[in-house]
Amino acid sequence: MEELFDKYRKKYSSHFMTAEQREKLRDWHEKVGRDGITLSQIDNWLFDAQLLPFECSKSDSGLAFINFKSFALDFNQFLKFLELLSERINLSVDDLHLRLLKVEKL
Repeated sequence: MEELFDKYRKKYSSHFMTAEQREKLRDWHEKVGRDGITLSQIDNWLFDAQLLPFECSKSDSGLAFINFKSFALDFNQFLKFLELLSERINLSVDDLHLRLLKVEKL
């Protein structure tokens, strides 16, 4: 899994996420279940990170989510979803990651 994060970081992000941050993000994703993370779970997380309703709307997250034509996203799809969402709301993917990682209640 560490290799996936390193590959993702090098390909998509200029921000260096610490091992602790990567672990927290992966742990949160694993808590949502084996089937992946649903749109409603993502929206709740965005709300907790204070991104909804200010920087983005449920329409933004829904339009990014619909690209996957799936009920739930696996971890790789979730990382791509964050990239698509960051483009829609004009927020760098690094800033989006940091805001989500700052949410204390997972």
